[in-house]
Amino acid sequence: MARQTSLRTPTLSAASPAVALPSLRLRGRAASDGLRLLLVLIIALCQGALYLALLPPWQHYDEPTHFEYAWLIANHAGLPQPGAQDRAMRRDLAASMLEHHFYWNLAQPTLLDDATPIDVGVTELNHPPIYYMLESAPLRLVRHQDLVSQLYIARAVSLLLFLLTIGVAGGLARELTPPGHDLRWALPLILALLPTFVDLMTAVNNDVGAVAIASVFLWGAARTIRRGLSWPRALWLFGSALIAVYTKNTAAVALPLALLACLVAFWGRRGWLWRWLVGGILASALLVLPLAFAWGDAAYWYRGNAAISQAEPTRVETPDAPLGRYALSIAPPITGGMQSLVSPLADVDLHSLAGQKVTIGAWVWADQPVLAASLGVGYKPQLSQPATLLAHPIAVSEVPAFVAWTLTVPEQAQYLDYQIHVHTSQPPDRAVHLLLDGAILAVGEFPANQAPRFDDANATSGTWGGQAFTNLLRNPSAERGWPHLRATLDQLLVRYIHRSPSQTIAALLDGPRLAPLFIRTLLQPAADGMVQSFAWGHVRLSNSVWLLLSQALAFLALVGGIRWLWGRGATSQAMLRPTIVFLLIAGLMVWANTVLRPLPLLGEPYVIPSARYTFPAITVTLLVLLGGWRALWPKRWHTSVTFALIGGLILLNAVSIQTIFTFYQALP
Repeated sequence: MARQTSLRTPTLSAASPAVALPSLRLRGRAASDGLRLLLVLIIALCQGALYLALLPPWQHYDEPTHFEYAWLIANHAGLPQPGAQDRAMRRDLAASMLEHHFYWNLAQPTLLDDATPIDVGVTELNHPPIYYMLESAPLRLVRHQDLVSQLYIARAVSLLLFLLTIGVAGGLARELTPPGHDLRWALPLILALLPTFVDLMTAVNNDVGAVAIASVFLWGAARTIRRGLSWPRALWLFGSALIAVYTKNTAAVALPLALLACLVAFWGRRGWLWRWLVGGILASALLVLPLAFAWGDAAYWYRGNAAISQAEPTRVETPDAPLGRYALSIAPPITGGMQSLVSPLADVDLHSLAGQKVTIGAWVWADQPVLAASLGVGYKPQLSQPATLLAHPIAVSEVPAFVAWTLTVPEQAQYLDYQIHVHTSQPPDRAVHLLLDGAILAVGEFPANQAPRFDDANATSGTWGGQAFTNLLRNPSAERGWPHLRATLDQLLVRYIHRSPSQTIAALLDGPRLAPLFIRTLLQPAADGMVQSFAWGHVRLSNSVWLLLSQALAFLALVGGIRWLWGRGATSQAMLRPTIVFLLIAGLMVWANTVLRPLPLLGEPYVIPSARYTFPAITVTLLVLLGGWRALWPKRWHTSVTFALIGGLILLNAVSIQTIFTFYQALP
């Protein structure tokens, strides 16, 4: 009988060289990527330890009060409430700050007078507690140590969060690139070598916690979009987003971004058209706008009280208005407190006003005679300083009456505004309103007992006491209106972000004032601070070449990134383009919050250093810079230009370390 022969087609076994070789290569690349990241983490540990020791005690931004928050948790039951203090600890803290030359350019605190408050800085107790709870854990074990030793223990916790952020940057790069790609080690290495970032991440400061958890969130978002939704990834996304909210408000954008990441991941897996997603988001935003905003505030007038938002519009139509149909309306809280309106000057040469006399005035009246009011101007020597108010009390009745007074503009004024303040002299039985029309600020001395004659209802010019004048105020008779955020939403946000959204929105609408300030006052401090500002922002690189080089790099990287994104580079891998676009949106949101944070630039100064507010998106920022820089060059040069960038950062580190060391060595 003939022997049967098998006719089955031969198949490659798992051990077949044709299959095993690519598999081994991939595993080899993955192992190589892991070793490179481990080496980067070792470099980051050395770098972080160097900066941890380089900065003297308490010399990081707001470090004394950030440490105090963690110390109070470690040494007292429960979470400390705003206003809580341990006077003995504060005395020891201030003494340590004196010992380490903290007050070299400040008034020294009084330590032996029990009746005098011990000032160690602005309290941080209004911040969410998660970062401070983490910092307090090791402090519980070293209560017997002196405060400086405890400070370095707390800094070591921040150092661990710094290493976590470096590792997360490597994880994010792995989600965006194939095995063996340069970005897998270059992105975390460049992050570890950025001096200003290391300076912050080795401080006791809740920005450290915000950066770490925001970085974890962005990695999870990229992973979810690339690989699809699952319960573990959803838990990663929303868990890290909630932790971010309870760490610091600069990282709170993670919560809406978590929803967006889930939506993008779901949409992409279904293969639906992206234009419909964009259209749906825009349509939803248009539907939400009427719920969040109302019309009726007076254009170019800012609500002055950030703590208590006026529920009613600041502009009202009334037949009693001496000019036109409208008047300004200010309603102080029935429960007590002050309300005000502020109109900053714009398109006015303040240098020409310095030292000159100006006359301010308005028609004022009230619907109840229980109001006390004052009229004045605020001025600043610099925008970064608090405003000084020059005000004069005015009498208010139920009949419109013109009031005015003359003052001299200070020589050093770099900013000037017109202000009206109102408060109730006794609790009213119902809502009460101060009405104001025909507000005026004119150069020269004019008779206070005589009302001006305006050329029209807009009150922009006229004659006063026989003299022609131009009114420097905009919209002085409230004939023009603009939108405002509804009071309920405004107060909800104020309690969390600690600044007034209504004032910020008014500043954004105020194009003539904002446009000249945008680059120099808002964008440039944040961008320059990524390169040259250390400690409290007062230790700076003296050579401007580093700023020029960083600005050139940023411009070239943006050009290269746009070229890559709109070319074929982002289509080589599944869901890569949506992931990159999502990360760009996240980065833009964080940068927008940073750039707009100083607004409205009224009475309070804006905070420097401000680059730290961009660091929750530091992985995205450096990804754009590094990826865009590489995209400018042919592919065969990518590794070389990456090493060139790393070499520049090493030089920048050397200069930064020398600058910091020299500065503190020279202190008296």
